[in-house]
Amino acid sequence: MDDLGDVSTAKDDTCTRTTYADNTAKNILSLPARSEAVSVKCSATPDRKTQVLADERTSYDNLAFGAAPTKGDATKTERLTSHNGTTGTYQVTGATTYDAYGRPLTQKDAKQIGTTDETKTVYTETNGLLTSTSVYNALGHATVTDYAQAWGMSKSARPTRTASAPTSPTTRWAA
Repeated sequence: MDDLGDVSTAKDDTCTRTTYADNTAKNILSLPARSEAVSVKCSATPDRKTQVLADERTSYDNLAFGAAPTKGDATKTERLTSHNGTTGTYQVTGATTYDAYGRPLTQKDAKQIGTTDETKTVYTETNGLLTSTSVYNALGHATVTDYAQAWGMSKSARPTRTASAPTSPTTRWAA
């Protein structure tokens, strides 16, 4: 999408392109794969070493960037940190794992990549119905959400400090 700004000059022109990770055989047609902003019109070829304003990309289903997704679970996000004119260097900004139902199990942000820190989600089911979720941050603090089985809606959310947290163990707040 072109943004020409002041049409009397090309100095403020920008172009934002979004490409998609498609898999026509599985009817997966709307997952964004890459969003790139450059400081030239869309009809021009940018000098990637100097004219890239932003470049973020998403990989799906634990596959390499650009591979056709098989389920559509966004497993890795990256952003461009440098470009030498030929090859870009990307920083991983997020990573997520999923269960068989496509629900997130673990998430890491850019600071947590390469460490054991992560956000974890535990799903509790009774007779095949979701009864609660517990989301644990890197410090072990949890937010527990109880669900009404008949409606699948949350009843409450109660932040919890676990025994491993630096303050008093098992402190709970009712929502």
